[in-house]
This record gives sequence, structure tokens and C-alpha cells, in this order.
Amino acid sequence: DDSLSEALQIRLWLEERDGTRRDLAGTTVRSGERAEVIVGSDKLGAVGPATLVAEFAGSPTTQPARRTAAIQRTQRVAISVAGQVPAADPGSGVELDVAVGSAGGAVDAGAVEMLVGGKSVGTAPVSAGAARVSSVFPLPASGAVSVTLRYLPEAPWWLAGDPLVLSVPVAPPSPRRRLPW
Repeated sequence: DDSLSEALQIRLWLEERDGTRRDLAGTTVRSGERAEVIVGSDKLGAVGPATLVAEFAGSPTTQPARRTAAIQRTQRVAISVAGQVPAADPGSGVELDVAVGSAGGAVDAGAVEMLVGGKSVGTAPVSAGAARVSSVFPLPASGAVSVTLRYLPEAPWWLAGDPLVLSVPVAPPSPRRRLPW
């Protein structure tokens, strides 16, 4: 029977929510066979929901077919502080510039939270892959304070990476604070 040996061309597409389509891959199978299609994550586009579509256009002996599956493209978000952590002034607190990124580049959503002793002491929104988190909280007279930074996603496709634990040195108090007014 010729229909059993006929090569069937199957295309794999990605449909965005706005209706645009991107060709991902294709394969050829024969009736009753299975195929494995490997697609690099770089071809899947930006994070968020989309629809994966497998299509067979049909042939003289086989009807066309189309199957869809809703997918959620995710990326893990990492945070970092560039350079040396600045010393905290007991009078004005701690201010940290945080870089926020993923395998796809700079992240432009969510927030970064600062915790001290397991308690939230400050939060800053992420914009263009950066956040400036600042907080005033009781600091020891000298030494260092342990500060934890964590990413707070605003959408399910952003996955928070590991928290960042920093030791922030405490600057000695300003001599001007001791002057009588």
C-alpha cells in the first residue's frame, strides 16, 4: 500500500499571543512512525505564554492535521551587585545597586527585596535590568551586617534564582554627629 510508505512532512510552529507565527522545525515521518524534534531555547523567543503548533498540510492520500499545545516560556532570574559592597553609614542606612538579568538579557520586571535577619527592610522595582534598593535599619556600631537580596517576580514566567547574601561593612559614625548643637 503506497499510503503506508508515503513520507509525511510535519512542521512545528510557535504562535505568539498577537497571532504572529515563527517556524521552529520540521521533520518527515511515515504513517505509524514517531519523530523527535529538538528546538533550541533561543528559537522560542521572549518569555511568556505562546502556542506550539504541529501541522501536516495533507497529501493526496492523507488528510491535513493540526495539533496545538499552550506553553509557558520561562527564564530564571539572577541578581548581582557589581564591584565592592559600599560601607553602610549608621545614620543613612544601606543603598545597593543591583543588576537583574537572565539568559535572555536584562530583566525589566519585578522587584528586588532586601532582608536583614529574615525580615524585609526594603524593596525596589526593577527597571532596565537594574534596581536601587535602600533601607535604614538599626546597624551595629562597627563590623558588618548580613543582608540578603532576592528577586520578586511579577509574572509566572520569571523564575527567581538563588538569593544573594552579602556582608555589608558598617562605616564608623561621622565625627559631626558628636558635635553639640
